[in-house]
Amino acid sequence: MLHIPWNYKSLSLKTIVRDFTTFSNESFRFEIRGNSSNNIIKSTDGNLSLTTLTSGQYKISASYLMANGEFSPFTPLVQISVSQPWWKTWWMITLEILLISTIALALIAFYLHRKKEKMRYAIKEHEQRLAEEKVQFLINISHELRTPLTLIYAPIKRLSEVNTIPLKESRIIRKILVQVQNIMQLVNMVLDVRKMEIGGAAIYIEEINLNNWLNEISERFRDEFESKSLGLIYQFDKSITSLNIDDKKTEIVINNLLMNALKYAAPNTDVVITTELMSNSIKITISDIGTVVTASEGKKMFERFYQTHHRNIGYGIGLSYAKMLVEMQGGRIDVNDNNGKGAEFIMELPLGLTPSAENSENKSYLNELINSSALQNLTEKEFNLSRNTVLFVDDDMDILELFKTSYAINFKSILLAQNGDEALEIIRDKRPDIVVSDVMMPEKDGFELCQALKSDIEISHIPIILLTAKNDIHSTAVGYKLGADSYIPKPFDLNFLLIIIRNILKNRTEIRKRYSEVSQHKSLPEETTFSRADEEFMKRLNTYIFEHISETLHSDIIAEHMGMSRTAFYTKMKAIANIGIMTYVTQLRIERAKELIRLKEYRMSEVAYMVGFSDAGYFSTIFKQVTGVSPSEWNNG
Repeated sequence: MLHIPWNYKSLSLKTIVRDFTTFSNESFRFEIRGNSSNNIIKSTDGNLSLTTLTSGQYKISASYLMANGEFSPFTPLVQISVSQPWWKTWWMITLEILLISTIALALIAFYLHRKKEKMRYAIKEHEQRLAEEKVQFLINISHELRTPLTLIYAPIKRLSEVNTIPLKESRIIRKILVQVQNIMQLVNMVLDVRKMEIGGAAIYIEEINLNNWLNEISERFRDEFESKSLGLIYQFDKSITSLNIDDKKTEIVINNLLMNALKYAAPNTDVVITTELMSNSIKITISDIGTVVTASEGKKMFERFYQTHHRNIGYGIGLSYAKMLVEMQGGRIDVNDNNGKGAEFIMELPLGLTPSAENSENKSYLNELINSSALQNLTEKEFNLSRNTVLFVDDDMDILELFKTSYAINFKSILLAQNGDEALEIIRDKRPDIVVSDVMMPEKDGFELCQALKSDIEISHIPIILLTAKNDIHSTAVGYKLGADSYIPKPFDLNFLLIIIRNILKNRTEIRKRYSEVSQHKSLPEETTFSRADEEFMKRLNTYIFEHISETLHSDIIAEHMGMSRTAFYTKMKAIANIGIMTYVTQLRIERAKELIRLKEYRMSEVAYMVGFSDAGYFSTIFKQVTGVSPSEWNNG
């Protein structure tokens, strides 16, 4: 085999025949086989010149003209291999493919990024437009409320100044007056914040006698505090004589803090108002005894719309607005837990401000109030539906196609049915995570489907949303009585429906998580189940387990008692609790063991036996796996 490069210039072969006896102009023939071709080249001198061979494998043979006038058989001379040019080698082709693929992916990524940026810009514009509309709406409402509030406030104010009114009625009038003033403050807040946005609101710094000023404001709440059995105590620093502040804006802050104390302080306790002179500021503290504010809650209480799980009265705007007013004057406001007894609001206002009138900084204050960062965080952490399957039921195929195309990117799988009977078959076979059904359908309507679903113990845990044009109170009541998880009248918004689906599935997931925590098994079945049938199922299950908790329990025995096959029972438990039955039994055993240990009447070996463990050592191991501590540590704790 003769190897030659692809870019060779020329190649010559010389052939000699020893028994050559005949001379002719065409006494030689060369055959070149290769690259699916067969060429014959004639020669008179036995020389073969090759200058145009392409890359590949070739076999060259020769034949000569003999004395009898015939050509001899072709005799193989040589095999030639012409190498591929570098741009046709496999590694170069691979590199070219990778390069083209990279460029294509880059172009696709650029296109998607550009499309995403356009969408983000459009969403931002839409949000800005909505924010402006919300602001304008609030402003319009505030203006409209001012006139009727004035008509209410003026006569109530006059009545409160009449001395001939009996004391009992006079106190009622003063209470009404305080609440009307609170409403007027809320209305004025919107308009004042709007002025701050456009630079039309000024900060008026004036000198006041701080202690007398605080006493005057807080005494307006005296009757309200006494009606709730709350005392009002002043601990003023007598070294404080005056302070330069914007008294109108600071009064709003004080009123807000006093209203919070009025709402959340425990009866028969005191609300204490304290002033203290600091090196560069004056500290005003309003503390109460009642609901304790934790450190994590304290960090969030000044966020817009934030409410703690126990301080959930109102809309969560007041403290955010109060912080805004304090910071406009160069101060700060914070909250502590009042030594673990309640809440302690601390406001510090700087010393050295000179009496003046300054315009506020131009900012989107109102949008800051109505656009909550907490709400934005919630939308960013939406419940992921990519693992869920949904079944849509409607007799109109166009509606079903709309659901399928609109929600294709949201769900793992979308199932479709055109009547209740078909839907029930799919539900029993595929076990979707949620069902969305129209009410008016042939054969079996949505109400009948809902009733059949919720009455079948094997599938009663599956939530169902009913969609209907019948939005009267009676139809809605029927839907909920049959066990519907939500009832949405037509026409409806697709995004709204998706939010309802997401919230229902999210709540189901949260309930399932509770079963993985031992302490949560003390919850009543009606608090941790999805339907009446599921509630009865869990009640029967818990009753049976606790009646036989000291015995050996197997999943087959429990399933037989529940009247279900082992497979159906396993599926039901996974749907309700997301854990296996034996794990659930073990957790109930440990929960009962904790109750027995608290009684301090039994030895650990006795407790183990009473909850179904024959080996105390194994009981101790399982107890520690579940609770994180050993039984003895639990007993000492």
